[in-house]
Amino acid sequence: MSKKLSPSSRVVLEGIASGLSYAQIIERNPSITYPCIFAAAKEVLDLQDAVPSKTAHHIEAARSQYPNAYQPWSTEDDAELIKKVRSGEAVEALSEYFGRQPSAIRSRISKLLPPEDTVDLIER
Repeated sequence: MSKKLSPSSRVVLEGIASGLSYAQIIERNPSITYPCIFAAAKEVLDLQDAVPSKTAHHIEAARSQYPNAYQPWSTEDDAELIKKVRSGEAVEALSEYFGRQPSAIRSRISKLLPPEDTVDLIER
């Protein structure tokens, strides 16, 4: 499949984007038919499906270094995190232990513990 729109699909989509009805698009472009309009819509959807999302790529890249990045936290992990934070472990050590980005560790700590318990840790 091509990574660019076909010329007829571009004409159709430009017409739609400018507010033309299907009938107006066909009237102004004799080579365009209703099936061309439907094919243009399908072409755009196919192109969209073929492009990996930036989010998926970002998650994959993060997981190459932090295997649990963007995974949900379990109640067991939450309890272990609180225990380790209260014992004074640094964010970097927690990051390695949980396989999560340091920012994820800080974020989770701030959700689980009151601010007065976390200020020193988050600043380390």
